Amino acid sequence: LTDTIMWDMFTDFPTTTGEFEFDPCSSRDQGSCPGGEGQCYNREHSFPKSWWGGGTTTSDSAYTDMHHLVPSDRSLNSAKSNFPPGVVLSPTTTGTNGFMVGNNNTYPCGASMKYFEPIDEYKGDYARIYFFMITRYESNLTTWAPLSLQGDCALDGTACPGLEPWLLNLLLSWHFNDPVSQKEIDRNNAVYAIQGNRNPFIDSPNWVNLIWGDHLGNTCSSIALPVELNNFSGEVQGERAILEWETLSEHQNDFFEVLKSRDGNYWHSIGKVNGKGNSIHSSKYNFVDDQITKGDNYYRLKQVDFNGDYTFSPALVLYHNNNRLLYPNPASNTIILEPSVITNASSIFMVNINGRVVLKINAELDKPINISSLDAGLYFVNIYTKTKEHHIERLIIE
Repeated sequence: LTDTIMWDMFTDFPTTTGEFEFDPCSSRDQGSCPGGEGQCYNREHSFPKSWWGGGTTTSDSAYTDMHHLVPSDRSLNSAKSNFPPGVVLSPTTTGTNGFMVGNNNTYPCGASMKYFEPIDEYKGDYARIYFFMITRYESNLTTWAPLSLQGDCALDGTACPGLEPWLLNLLLSWHFNDPVSQKEIDRNNAVYAIQGNRNPFIDSPNWVNLIWGDHLGNTCSSIALPVELNNFSGEVQGERAILEWETLSEHQNDFFEVLKSRDGNYWHSIGKVNGKGNSIHSSKYNFVDDQITKGDNYYRLKQVDFNGDYTFSPALVLYHNNNRLLYPNPASNTIILEPSVITNASSIFMVNINGRVVLKINAELDKPINISSLDAGLYFVNIYTKTKEHHIERLIIE
């Protein structure tokens, strides 16, 4: 190609012909460009200036930063507006090369939010532009997020990682699947010659993985978790433990499984609480354990994503001082004896209301005792201790 034309990622056909060719001078938007694709080009702020409240002066470095300023078809750039990048499921605008603007109701920003999706050839280009911007302007990110609805959808309000989990994961996959091209290298060199700085993620693409993690989920310590757990607390109220927790944001969160233990080693599930799926707002949850036991009660959360991945919360310990020897009561399939009972017992057996022994128990710490073979009704658990004491606990089987 010997002609001097503008390389517009919105309309370019990388492997075939048919794209619109914009002359740098005559095709530039002068304010009177007719509507429709292919009529003229203008300058796109890939990282929208409304996200940082930018002006139009040379003193605003983000406004004039050439690393994210690219030529763009005026009509499609107008449709792109200040929307974040994303996978478009319901397009409202589609360019001739497949560039799209539209909705994706699986993202956490609301059904009305729109996104722009470049063709596969240029997805990595945009990912590396965004990684450059949140690195170059890291010190400003905490104040940028609340300035616009679209920016708040994309930015997490922190200096690191800087992007909301849903967008960070998307850009990581775009970066991996569309490696650095010669076009990007040439452009990076040209910008350096004018501006004096470089996009390091074009020069060293592996730095992206070292900072934010990779598309496979092999994350470094700075990458945001799918669920940002703010706190996990609880208290004993009578014969119940009230557990409460809060998330600041959620991405692909299917449910929380509530786990319990008597010693912090052997855990069993006592319930499940559905998650919010995707959310950029705080969400509060609670769970009630009606079968709290005497002494220490350990709790933790197992957070499970839609794809089956999971993480555990830190453990919470609640102490309860009661006189129960077994739980639950009433019971249906299994019971658990208090550790002190098992440690001090010489023999344990159950009798029915007729006084007949129906079950001899060889109990282990925190291991459920199977009573599913017994009919519903009233039973008496007899406990003889090593010091010749005799305790009887009433048990109702439902």
